[in-house]
Amino acid sequence: ARDCRSLTDIGIAKAAIESLLLRFYSQYCSVIFWFLLAGPIAALTYRLVLAVSWQWHYRRPGFARFSRPARATVKLLTLPGAVTGAIAVMLASSIPGSVRGWRNAKARDFTSRLLALFGGALGIQLGGPAIYSGIKWRYPRVGGERQVRYSDMHRAKRTILWAASLYVALSCTFFIVLWHVSGRGGL
Repeated sequence: ARDCRSLTDIGIAKAAIESLLLRFYSQYCSVIFWFLLAGPIAALTYRLVLAVSWQWHYRRPGFARFSRPARATVKLLTLPGAVTGAIAVMLASSIPGSVRGWRNAKARDFTSRLLALFGGALGIQLGGPAIYSGIKWRYPRVGGERQVRYSDMHRAKRTILWAASLYVALSCTFFIVLWHVSGRGGL
């Protein structure tokens, strides 16, 4: 839903990093979380509600009434997966930088905090103004001190790949331990 036509090359790079990170939390971590917690039907249902909330975006004219329930549901269902994914990102990058970015974030909404955590870990600024349906929304910049460079796209991708690997390893370990504790797994 974001309008990127007026962005500079660096602005597009920053938007790509933000999009990659937020999709990692919502499409990867949260799906795995719900799959492990409640099974494949729950993960598929979560993914369907996520697709509906994106298709009928709340910032598009005429979609606000329909999208509010889907958006509220997605925000609630994404929270545990995003929190556990943020822990994986912290472990895969810089814990002190992540904590510093989180604490120094001017914005208090959860999405900005997630961007601040990642930006702090990489030492780059994320967030800032965004245009949706021709309307400019002014969000504060969060994260590190330095502006995004092209090389940060590779660093961000590499960090998310490490975090994804760590997330899968921790999820599998949790599932195996839970399986044995529940008495279903034998020695």
